[in-house]
Amino acid sequence: MSVPSIDERGAALAALITHSGVTDVVLVGHSMGGLVCLEAGKRLEGRLRGTVLMCQYPPHRTPSSPLAELPDRALAEELEAPPHIRDTAALPEYARLWRSEYQLLNRYLESDPRPMLNAPIIAVGAADDASSWNTACLDDWSHYTTEWLSVHLIDGGHQIVEELPSETLREWVRKVRG
Repeated sequence: MSVPSIDERGAALAALITHSGVTDVVLVGHSMGGLVCLEAGKRLEGRLRGTVLMCQYPPHRTPSSPLAELPDRALAEELEAPPHIRDTAALPEYARLWRSEYQLLNRYLESDPRPMLNAPIIAVGAADDASSWNTACLDDWSHYTTEWLSVHLIDGGHQIVEELPSETLREWVRKVRG
């Protein structure tokens, strides 16, 4: 089974948007999805109005993940997988999928050059998330845009996207649209 790279996922997303005819695009990505949005955004040129990136440091500030090398149970515990996943016979399959995602991330982090967007970026971190709690790191998203950057740190962990009030996201989308 071949798993599409982050670049390929970004290209597929951009192709889907282009094919739809939409011209006023705001991309919203969480975690590795933020990197997919970065890759899609570079292909959307004039269609892109902005991006909202949550719980993801910029590529040059994201360390390679050692999680791709952990044994199944240790990986599940590190990811705080719920007990019904940790204790199932399907754990090896879940772990294989999780590892493939971390391997994709690590390959992407080793690649160059980095995309530059001609649209604003809102970078959102979570205070209890190891991949986004440091605003100094989030400030470095400015290296990926020719426009402005706005950084927000909110309470919660990596899964803040599940608890984020819809009005907050709408506000960020309005902000990048101008």
